[in-house]
Amino acid sequence: MKNYKPKFDAYIISAVSDFDVLKRNIPYIKKNIPAERIFIVAKEQPAEDILNECIFLDENNITEGLTFKAVAEKIQKLGGNTKHTGWYFQQFIKLALSKISKNQYYLVWDCDTIPLHNLDFFDKNGRPYFNLKREYKSRYFTTIKQLLGLKKKIKPSFISEHMMFDSELTNELIKLIEQKKISGNFFWEKILAASFSKISESERNFSEFETYGTFIESFYKDRYALRKLNTLRYGADFFGETPSDNILEWCAKTLDTMSFEKYEHDDFSIKNILSDEYIKENSAVFFLKKTSCKDKRELRKALVFYKKSKLDKLRKQNIIYEMDFIFSNRCKYSFFTPIENKIKILKKLHIFFDLFI
Repeated sequence: MKNYKPKFDAYIISAVSDFDVLKRNIPYIKKNIPAERIFIVAKEQPAEDILNECIFLDENNITEGLTFKAVAEKIQKLGGNTKHTGWYFQQFIKLALSKISKNQYYLVWDCDTIPLHNLDFFDKNGRPYFNLKREYKSRYFTTIKQLLGLKKKIKPSFISEHMMFDSELTNELIKLIEQKKISGNFFWEKILAASFSKISESERNFSEFETYGTFIESFYKDRYALRKLNTLRYGADFFGETPSDNILEWCAKTLDTMSFEKYEHDDFSIKNILSDEYIKENSAVFFLKKTSCKDKRELRKALVFYKKSKLDKLRKQNIIYEMDFIFSNRCKYSFFTPIENKIKILKKLHIFFDLFI
């Protein structure tokens, strides 16, 4: 049946420290996401003005055995650092929601992300969308290989600010993981065992979105459609942490979502951006691309003259911003090349080129 739009609930997993962000974002989420119900999953219930008619779920009561404390204890037993507990725990919750979802589909939405206008999550045939991005970390696929014996299937990344899960297929993925001969009884214990089998420098060796997307592309490719949205992850760098409604309305003309992930630099913070008539007349995408290109020129200049402190800062910014498709049409998919190696190449060949196309 064409133009069929399945029903779904939306789940927002939030730390208590993010409740202020949630208060700002919930009205946009309620307005622009056509969910039957919206659940806030957290350690404690938010105040009513934050909850805003959403439904609270205790993060430690989603499924048997899965609690923050249990994850921390397992990480410690595996020799890992318990400071990563929350990072793993919220990923396990996203998968475990399949066990309580009343609908076939459920949406997981990042609490720091604003949908800037009405969004569709299914194509005309009722297939959910994967929103493709550009992040790539080889260690995630090392873990997927150990868990499922699967390799990366497509160049873009499944890591996004939201994902529509099929509860039936997610439960199948969980069962598949639990059948593996890996230490642990529950799926999340086996994921941790695979993640910490070789302790990496970061110890963040798992992505629930890459794992689920790889599983779907391997066995149920025709059940999902693929798309790319115009998204901005580090919105606070450009527009401050509390952009006005006017700025968000202007951004909504060309951007689909804006996130406010925490990152420690403020080079591009432009809180009064719409006071500039030239900028106001152009699109948000135009402005962001122009800003990014200027920064890339500064990066090349710093590389040529080897201004290391500036180089390191600009390099981090460019890598981060390239996770959003608004900055170029090509997906970045390569192993990270140390900046020192690129300097040697440039000095040897005397060639100037764009490092991040």
